[in-house]
Amino acid sequence: MTPRFIKTLGGAVLLCLLSSLPPLVQAAPDEAILFIEQSSGVAGVQRDGKRLALQPGDALQEQDLIVTERSGRMTLRLGRHGFVEVGPNAEVGVERLPFAAYARDLKSIFSVGKGYFRVVWKHPQLSSNWPLYVYMSGHRISLSSGEYFFQNLGEQQRVCVAAGQIALQAAGSDSLETIKPPACVQLAPNSAPKVTPRNPDDWIAVRRAFSIEATAATLLARDTLPAEPATPPVAKPIITTAPTPITSVSPPVAIAPAPATAVPVMPAPIVAAPAPPPVVAEPRKAAPPAATATAPIIIGQVQTLPAVTPAKAGAPVIAKPLVAGSGTWALNVASYPEAAIAEREAQRLRAAGYAGVKTQAATVNGKSWYRVQIGGFASDAQARSTAVELKTKLGLQNVWVLKP
Repeated sequence: MTPRFIKTLGGAVLLCLLSSLPPLVQAAPDEAILFIEQSSGVAGVQRDGKRLALQPGDALQEQDLIVTERSGRMTLRLGRHGFVEVGPNAEVGVERLPFAAYARDLKSIFSVGKGYFRVVWKHPQLSSNWPLYVYMSGHRISLSSGEYFFQNLGEQQRVCVAAGQIALQAAGSDSLETIKPPACVQLAPNSAPKVTPRNPDDWIAVRRAFSIEATAATLLARDTLPAEPATPPVAKPIITTAPTPITSVSPPVAIAPAPATAVPVMPAPIVAAPAPPPVVAEPRKAAPPAATATAPIIIGQVQTLPAVTPAKAGAPVIAKPLVAGSGTWALNVASYPEAAIAEREAQRLRAAGYAGVKTQAATVNGKSWYRVQIGGFASDAQARSTAVELKTKLGLQNVWVLKP
């Protein structure tokens, strides 16, 4: 065997060995494990001690720290299996993250330094093992598929299980405790975890308020109170007798209450003799009041409209055409796992004056979803214009256009 033949044979063997190794390349942008989906207010990421101005679509990596101020909120997509949401005044660390979905070790860890953190997670198929953990003040929580809320208030931490279950290893303990929904766990130094049942109706309030303390009762009370003008206009009397008192009423409308300054108020007519003045409602052509500044509420592609009671008989609604157009463009406003919830949200959209609202059943990864959609738009531009209106006035941040 000649030296030249040996050299050629050795090169062929080396080439075969190299070709059998896994590719040493970074994941493509659309294969990123964790990337920003939405960001609002003052929210950013610290990496290597520097504050980064990341945009939706940018990927995060290990050791990144998500920081939000009072007005800040951020939603991040977690692979193809869920998402996480960071509330205002929060610090959430990305402690461990796989470089790609095909990595052998998929273990993922988040740490909640302070504030509100929500996780919606669907574990991949049984053929793969993707452990997901959340650390908080020394407590270690392992998550299965489901929806979870975390809040670190410094001296006290709370974890709520809306769906799925967690395995909790409290700080200083070697035992694991399984928590099933609907329940919340209160964690504090030098004390055993305190588990309390939770009303499932509260989850909508928790998502909207970015606080585990929120309840359905307080949310309903807030949303059903009519807005009051900050400085009601006063008309000068034109008679010499006692002036007629002026009354302005802002009846409840079918969306969340706007800031007081956003509600137009008209004075009551002045009469020539003392008499109870007629009640003047808001004109039908007035612009709809802006929604309260809250972040979108999402479960996968799930959003929830502001929870309000149906408008009373005679109460005005937002002036919008009540007849759907004949166009073929549409908007997907929100998706829900239950048909009753989707229909309720559709009714609220109709009460707000939007025409062409319907619910549509769909199956995603073997699970049923019920989508709330608005159809009848003549063009993509018209659909996008309404999507912007829904985002700015109703706080719906995950609306997307359905092409014909």
